[in-house]
Amino acid sequence: MRKLLFILLCLPMIGFGQNENYKIKNIKVDFNNELLEIKYDISSLSSTYFNISLNVYEGKDLIVRKEKRTQNIYGDIGKGIIAGKYKKISWKVLDDNIELVGDNLIFEVSANVIKQRSATNFLLPGRYNYLVSHKKKYLSKSLLLYSALAAGIYYGSVSSTDQQKYNDAKKLNEINDYYNKANTSLQISYLCYTISGTIMIDNIYRLFKKIK
Repeated sequence: MRKLLFILLCLPMIGFGQNENYKIKNIKVDFNNELLEIKYDISSLSSTYFNISLNVYEGKDLIVRKEKRTQNIYGDIGKGIIAGKYKKISWKVLDDNIELVGDNLIFEVSANVIKQRSATNFLLPGRYNYLVSHKKKYLSKSLLLYSALAAGIYYGSVSSTDQQKYNDAKKLNEINDYYNKANTSLQISYLCYTISGTIMIDNIYRLFKKIK
């Protein structure tokens, strides 16, 4: 099986995905020391992140699809691959218990653009960073934004209620108490709105910032 696999991979047919915004080219497939290596370049008009997948066909039939990194396939595959030259996917095919046997094997490197400026990314701060890095810590920005916004609305409501009680109060101690409560709640509300606004502005700045 190992010898047959090596022979079939010496001269494989190569397929690749592209559109008007980017091109995948210079695809090369090597099989060295039981490690399958797929090398490629991905060019783009701007620095762009992609989700990269590897498809293996026998003729028109899809027999294997790989779209994320594992211990047996790694390198420039999966989420958050930036455009550039000399990309490489390394695949331990035999350790993956996959048999690539056929007379017409076609390897296709497929790319989907991770959009930087989208409505969802504007509404969910940190989502874009999560998509390109797959680190969950970035999702905490969205949680903090909407938690601060909800807290701002809540304390604003509390302040309005205490303000009304202050207006209706007759006793001096009640007047002072409701005034202090209304003022404190209002300050907390302003602080929460400031936090949420800062997160949103920072997110917009980062989404319009060019990728280096």
